[in-house]
Amino acid sequence: MIYRAGWIEKNMGVSRKSLRVYEAKGLISPAINKRNNKYRDYTERDLVDIWNIKLLRGLGVPLSEIKMVLLNTAKLGEVLESRIAELEAEVERLERNIRVAVMIREAGKLPEPPEMGSVTYSDYLNDLCEKGCRL
Repeated sequence: MIYRAGWIEKNMGVSRKSLRVYEAKGLISPAINKRNNKYRDYTERDLVDIWNIKLLRGLGVPLSEIKMVLLNTAKLGEVLESRIAELEAEVERLERNIRVAVMIREAGKLPEPPEMGSVTYSDYLNDLCEKGCRL
């Protein structure tokens, strides 16, 4: 069966613009419609690739890495391990920021800043949390 971009957009939630980007970057290569070369004909295989691209993009995997996975030049497990590590680091950062925001809310005031240049911002936040997130 052949699918068109409009069907993909409506049924898979992937915009025509995204399809053009995926094609330009070599992630998909739909056939050019023989009657009108402005249109692309997408196969079931293309739909599977588009679905997988959408899934991996949803996880924040860059298109360059997705392409390597689709071309079998990178292992899916390794790409996902790297992304999981990035996501876990982001979770830690967000959890720290939540603790600091709660501390500030509960104190009803902003903490006094350190002497400028004496500590990095990240170290300052970490130090606040190590002290029990109290002002």
